[in-house]
Formats: sequence, structure tokens, C-alpha cells
Amino acid sequence: MSSCAIKKSGADKNMNAALFDTKWQLTELNGKPVPNEVNGKQPFMSFEKNENRYSASGGCNGIGGTFELKSTKKIKFSQGMSTMMACPDMSVEQGINQMLGKADNFELTGDLLILKQGTTPVAKMKASKATSASTELEGTWEMDYVLHTSESFQALYPERKPTITFTTAEHKVNGNSSCNNFFGDYKTSEGNRIKFGALGMTRMFCPGNGESVFVKNLEKVTRYSVSEGILTCISDDIVVMRFKKK
Repeated sequence: MSSCAIKKSGADKNMNAALFDTKWQLTELNGKPVPNEVNGKQPFMSFEKNENRYSASGGCNGIGGTFELKSTKKIKFSQGMSTMMACPDMSVEQGINQMLGKADNFELTGDLLILKQGTTPVAKMKASKATSASTELEGTWEMDYVLHTSESFQALYPERKPTITFTTAEHKVNGNSSCNNFFGDYKTSEGNRIKFGALGMTRMFCPGNGESVFVKNLEKVTRYSVSEGILTCISDDIVVMRFKKK
């Protein structure tokens, strides 16, 4: 017996390459139009070539998981992990979660990406090139979520929220843990990978667990995403911290 393989053309490879390094704004979901902003944020998806991960938002929580390209146009999504905020309008986020379980192929033409279930479109998106990592991370960010099960965010940080400032030209960070000032460095790599180095800190006594929770979660961060002034820090597929641009 003999077998044959389907050889991908150069055009096919270029088409798949265009899927990455692009922020895709959701314009239609499960046959219904998606507004430009939901809860003041732009609904989007993005695809990371390194480790085949996707990020998405319906205007509330960050959603992240993995995907598999089975052939030139076949795709399969894992059901994503997400933060657990409650927002006034959760309809687009719920639609994204439904769509991820349906989509099994895609069509990419120029700046238009269509995810389909068979021949039926389940999501339509238009491309808007993501800004560079330097532009995305530069500046000061204030934390508004941290992964911690035994105490609420307000209980951890009753008076002051942690902040972090990126100086991207030097790959340096500094900020405040809600008590002590800190400084250090970081490295980024393809696929929005990030690793923070050891932090130097002042040594004031700090009541409560806020500072230790902040530092321990920062050490876990392996990836990040930035969208509409929100910095999401991820460990594997779990969102461990989220910051707003100041």
C-alpha cells in the first residue's frame, strides 16, 4: 500500500501566518452583530504562534486557552480559562464561550477572519494590528485583581493597591506592593512570554497578606496580554493578576 500527503502551498502557509501577530476585533458572533465596545472595552481575539494559545475578551473577563490547527483551514479550540468578574453586559462573553465549542474551520481573506462550524459562520472579525510589546507595557499600571482564594481583594488592599511601572527601553520595572517599593528587571520573548527577575524591595513592616500575595503571583507570571488599557498576567492558562493603565 502507498499513501500520499497533502502538501501545503506557499500561499496556504502565508494565509495561516497572517492569523498571528494580529488583534482581531469581533464584529459578528453567532449571527448577531457585535458593538465596537462592550462595557467600555473592545471585544477581540488574538492568536499566539508560540504554543498555539489564544486570548479573547467579550468586554469583561479575559479568556485564554489553546487551539490546534489540524490542516490548512481546520481549527479546534480548548475551552478557555477566564477571570470571574461580573459586568453589566455579559452577552458577548457568553457568546464567545459558545462559539469556541462550535468552530471547527476558518476562512481568512485579507483583513477578514471568519470562524465557521461546517459552512455556517459563528464569528466574524476584522484585523487591527497589535501594537508592539514596548508600546503595550510602557507606563504605570494599577492592580485590580489577584488570584487569592481566602481573602477578598478589598481585604488584601484596603488602603492602597499595588502598582507596577515598566521602562521598556531598559527592561526595568519598579512600583509599590501596597506597602514597600520594589524594583527589578524582566525579559520578554515571542508569544507574549514574560519572566520577572528577582525584586529588590524596601523593608517596612507590612500588616496583612497583601504584599506576599502580590509578590508570589508576580513570580508565577509566564505570559501577558494587553487590550484597551488592561494588562492581564497569566500563569499557564490561569489569570493570576490584572492591572489597569494609570
